[in-house]
Formats: sequence, structure tokens, C-alpha cells
Amino acid sequence: MAIVKAGLIQCALKGDTDAELDVIKQQMIDTQIPLIEAAGAQGVNVLCFQEVFTQPYFCPSQDAKWYATTEKIPDRPTTALMQEYAKKFAMVIVVPIYEEEITGVHIGAVNRPGTEQPWNIGRFYGSSYVVDPRGEFLVEASEDQDELVVADMDMDMDVVREVRNTWQFFRDRRPETYARLTDN
Repeated sequence: MAIVKAGLIQCALKGDTDAELDVIKQQMIDTQIPLIEAAGAQGVNVLCFQEVFTQPYFCPSQDAKWYATTEKIPDRPTTALMQEYAKKFAMVIVVPIYEEEITGVHIGAVNRPGTEQPWNIGRFYGSSYVVDPRGEFLVEASEDQDELVVADMDMDMDVVREVRNTWQFFRDRRPETYARLTDN
């Protein structure tokens, strides 16, 4: 195939942002289905929607209600629906939804204790540890001994989600600003 026909769907928000999240999503999908059908009829090979196409562009907002619109890929309703249309029209469909791979996060930091010869670069950080999604230490090793660190991590998704939605670290971080910290 020498020619690839591309299609882009742009669509303004349908309805009111005060509506139920499922209502907003359904209005957006219902509005765009005829455009998918039109793309298929015109032989589009690759079709792409706008960012977070099933809801308003909420990214400038601090309102945690929008976090409830995440979907896991590939087994959630929006992705499954788009897979049906992709198969029906033998097209690739780029589906930019608000994706959730994992819900808030426990962190296990494994560090080396003591010093090592011949480099003599000083003491290693030591103190391997595990923290919960709030950053509270669950267990911490010594700074200078070989040891096994074991922690019980509470994976209750309601608690983890609550931390993720209120702390918002992952959503609001700006890695592009970190370069100055590492420049020498």
C-alpha cells in the first residue's frame, strides 16, 4: 500500500461539565460514532481522535472528579467499542483516553550499605526502605548492615486511589523542570 488515508476527528464538548461523567462520555461517543462511520465509508486507514475525546479537556482543572473517568486498556468499554469499529472498517484507530495503568504506588528503595574499596567514594546511602502511597515508612533497614527488608503493603484500591486523587503528584509533576537540578 503506497497511500495511507488518514482521518482526524475533532469534536467540541457535548453537554455540560456538571452532568454525570457517564452521561458526558456517552454524549461524546454518540456524537463521534457517525464520524467513525463516515471515515470507514471514505476508506480511512488510520483514524485519530483528539486528546481525552470522551470528556472535556479537564487537564487545567484541580477537580478530582475527573479521575473517575480513567479506563484500563485494553479491556474497558471505550477501547472495546473502538476495537469493534477498527475491525469493521479494517482501520487503525488511535484512542486517546484518560488511561489508568496502575492506581497511587508503594515505593521500595533498595540501597547499598557501607563503603566499597578501592574507590573510596564515601558511604553509600544505605537504609533501604518501603513507603506507602502517602510516603509513610513501612519498614527501614540500617545504614551499615546486610539485611532483608520485608513489608506488608496494603493494596486496598480505595485507599490507594484516594491518595492518588488528593496528592496528585503524578498528575502535576513537571519533569522538564528537573534538568537544572542535574546540570553541572
